[in-house]
Amino acid sequence: FIAGVLARVDAMPAGAELNSLADDLLSAGPTVGDFFRPSHPLDPSAQDVVARMIDRTRDQQSALRLFLVWGRKGGASATTLDRLAGWARSAPWDDLRQSATQVLTSTTGGGEQRALAMLTEADLPAAARYRVFDYLTRVKSPANLLRDPSSRRTLLATLRRRETEGP
Repeated sequence: FIAGVLARVDAMPAGAELNSLADDLLSAGPTVGDFFRPSHPLDPSAQDVVARMIDRTRDQQSALRLFLVWGRKGGASATTLDRLAGWARSAPWDDLRQSATQVLTSTTGGGEQRALAMLTEADLPAAARYRVFDYLTRVKSPANLLRDPSSRRTLLATLRRRETEGP
């Protein structure tokens, strides 16, 4: 049912109607993510509804399952990177923050650049900064990041900031 609704969501307007649809689909039950497994990537409107469902769910497991469905889209638009960065910063569950950080830092080009930009944000919580830094230096090749002067400056500034913040 959910997959059928989302397959037809491309003709729907944005905003409040998409919020309402997300709420209605979530009311199908707390484990909505268990039953929703589309066989193909979602179009942008359906992906937006699933993102709104992730933001609204109160169930951690459903959020993680919906996140896996949401992430089945090829490529990464600016909106996708914004959502990933938002979830990496302040998703309600640590598992979702970790998953979003991993996907963000693994997305070559824009995702990697967005993750590096997050390291320079003054209001980024220390735990989120450490997670982004850790994924960038473990998942990505540190040699490639250090080769680029801008990336190198960002990483070194993060290390210096970490030294002054203490353990």
